[in-house]
Amino acid sequence: PPAVAPAPASPAPSATMSPDELKELERRPGATPALAQRELPPAAPVAGLAGAPGPSPIAGPDDALVKLVVFSDFQCPVCRRAAEPVKQLLREFGGDLQVIWKHNALTAHANAEGAAIAAVAAQRQGKFWEFHDLLFENNARLGASDLEGYAARLGLDLERFKKDLADPTVKAQVDYERSLAESLEARGTPSFFVNGMKNVGWGSYVGIRSQVRRALEKAQAKVAAGTPRAEVAALEAAAMGDEGKRLAAAVFGTK
Repeated sequence: PPAVAPAPASPAPSATMSPDELKELERRPGATPALAQRELPPAAPVAGLAGAPGPSPIAGPDDALVKLVVFSDFQCPVCRRAAEPVKQLLREFGGDLQVIWKHNALTAHANAEGAAIAAVAAQRQGKFWEFHDLLFENNARLGASDLEGYAARLGLDLERFKKDLADPTVKAQVDYERSLAESLEARGTPSFFVNGMKNVGWGSYVGIRSQVRRALEKAQAKVAAGTPRAEVAALEAAAMGDEGKRLAAAVFGTK
């Protein structure tokens, strides 16, 4: 039989990558190891939003000078492209960057809400980022049986997983985060807030990296002027007008 060409090798995780390697990352969600799960406790509810807040998956240190809040949808093809580049940002910026995940399961996508609910259920068993990678790797297959299959593949307790799928507090969190995105005029996915600066859609790794770098330089100047390192990102977000204040209140609890 004719030889089958091997799949292209996954780019090796590195703090720096060539343009071709970065493009390959966009095409291959799950190509690099899953992030280690940590959680940001929920801030007090923001008035006027549907649902109720819950803990958010995060990656990166709490005193990072730049906080990147990502609103994403597992059925969105553009979000799929951004999944690995977000990991690359963490590798490149190290301890200066924290990523905070928020669900924006668009109602136009039939399986987006179910996938988001399943991801929260996986998060409750410490496997959000592994589940995140599987969902984006297979985001044309997000039906109920598919989601249960991914949970089984990760070794989750399936009885607990199914119980959490039906837990109204899980759906309430997904509803709240979607409502928050809408209130921030971040209706498209993915949407990124870099220390409160809004970017809707995905252009390129170089573009988002430039925004992170500018935010980092500004934050470093604030620290040099005496602002406590752990407070800079939230204060920068709150300074971005009404939307920034709402984001800072909803994510960081900033008054």
